[in-house]
Amino acid sequence: MKIKTISSRRKLALTISSLLISCFVFSQEIKFKDSLVIIDGNECFKIREYDTYKFSILDLEGQEIIILELIEHRKYDKRLYNKITFVNSKIYFTTRYLYTRRTLIKKLLDNDVISHCKLIPKQVEKFAVKFDEGLEKKLKQ
Repeated sequence: MKIKTISSRRKLALTISSLLISCFVFSQEIKFKDSLVIIDGNECFKIREYDTYKFSILDLEGQEIIILELIEHRKYDKRLYNKITFVNSKIYFTTRYLYTRRTLIKKLLDNDVISHCKLIPKQVEKFAVKFDEGLEKKLKQ
């Protein structure tokens, strides 16, 4: 009795196919219309842009829930960094990764911080710990 085995090339092709399919199936559609953030067809948040360097994400009732600021530290290295503040939990972090509206929403979705158009407090804390580079603390020393 012969036992058929799958060649390593076929295994690799199946693995890659599975990964690509899962990326398309599980990725969420993010759209911006006027000041609204629409995720998978649902109006979830509002965006308030103050200027080129600062914007807020608000819930649909108009309460600020996230503030993103682009900051240039002129004293030392003149590099740009983002400060992201989660208003309700009073948690903030700083990072050299320069987020846009879209990249921030996508990163929050990918890390399960947003679920059903709401922030998950426990995930907010994990997110901040995971991506905080502590730049403000380093620059104040």
